[in-house]
Amino acid sequence: MTYTAIKIKLYPTEKQKELIDINFSCCRKVWNTLLAELTERNENGRLVLKDEYDFKKGGKLPSRFDLIKKLPPMKKEFPYLKKADSTALESEATNLRRAFDNWKNPNTKSGFPRFKRWQVNDDTYTSSAVYPRGVGNIRILSRNYIMIPKLKAVNFRCDVPINSHIVNLTVNLTNTNEYFASVIVDKDITGFNKTQQSIGIDLGVADMAILSNGKKYETVDYGNQYSERLRIWERKLARRQAEMKKEIAFNKKNDIEGGRLWFSEFPNYQKARIQVAKYKKKAMLQRQYRLQWISTEIVKQYDVIVIEDLSTKNMLKNHHLAKSISKQGWRIFRDMLQYKCDQYGKQLVVVNPYKTSQICPNCDYDDGKHLLNIREWTCPSCGVAHDRDVAGAQMILKKGLEELNK
Repeated sequence: MTYTAIKIKLYPTEKQKELIDINFSCCRKVWNTLLAELTERNENGRLVLKDEYDFKKGGKLPSRFDLIKKLPPMKKEFPYLKKADSTALESEATNLRRAFDNWKNPNTKSGFPRFKRWQVNDDTYTSSAVYPRGVGNIRILSRNYIMIPKLKAVNFRCDVPINSHIVNLTVNLTNTNEYFASVIVDKDITGFNKTQQSIGIDLGVADMAILSNGKKYETVDYGNQYSERLRIWERKLARRQAEMKKEIAFNKKNDIEGGRLWFSEFPNYQKARIQVAKYKKKAMLQRQYRLQWISTEIVKQYDVIVIEDLSTKNMLKNHHLAKSISKQGWRIFRDMLQYKCDQYGKQLVVVNPYKTSQICPNCDYDDGKHLLNIREWTCPSCGVAHDRDVAGAQMILKKGLEELNK
């Protein structure tokens, strides 16, 4: 059995939207309250663990069960927490403990947990599925309705039938004011047939992915078709944001009756913000769809996939290529390959890209560093002509197979 996420779009009523906002608010309160109990500010103002919880000073962090036990007294102190889904509050306590575990793990590169601030959009909460008397609190009622704790029957749309055991559900409000839910199900997944084939992948800019067999997946800039409209709305957003901030500052300075103004009270600003987010989202979804298609095709055809470990952060320092590199989605592509290989019984090998573009894959001769404008070169040792990117992919494959054979 394998955990799989199925994304569905929700169409809640106004009453259900209010209940979703309550869950967002209560989960944020639980996170911030528990984090405040475990941490303090040091002399530099940085957030650190209290001595009794700091493992570096002999302390011990409470387990997730210990954090969950703090919820009943918290509900007595803050009665409005009872309005939220209890499993969502427990999930928030679990997530906080997981955040500390990730921070302690040097391989995750996660930062210290931070307090969550109130925001108008882009918020989430997770409800866990329980099955008293065999009936789940999260279940599919019909083709277009799903039962969610506290919300009851919510209208939804999904292209994939959900007929497996539901583990949990995460509700998300996006920056385009749309509601989605990620349903985690436990299901059997049939692996792809073994092909006994291996492939190396070189990542590039002109071509997003180049395979060691010579096949290339060209880069498609989906943002171009929306660039003009996006530019217009970004200008409107900048003007309206400046006007909004002036009004908020004026209101605060002169202590005008009515109290503090919120971003949600400026409909023109919100309209521009949503339009900008929608155009960016369209390009992102098209890019992700293509990456899904490419990664699935590769995983189906090859048992061993070798890819280079690129440091995108360092590459973005090149201001001439930064924009093009940021649109490629190399890390997303690698993550897709990783989880699909894990699901379907294939193997992904990640290698250091050092010198892969300057060594001849035929005779291992090092021709030295090649400038970016050199796309083809001929090995002076064996005389074989190379396409720069294809030769790089072949060297990546060679490195990966050597690592596997160690």
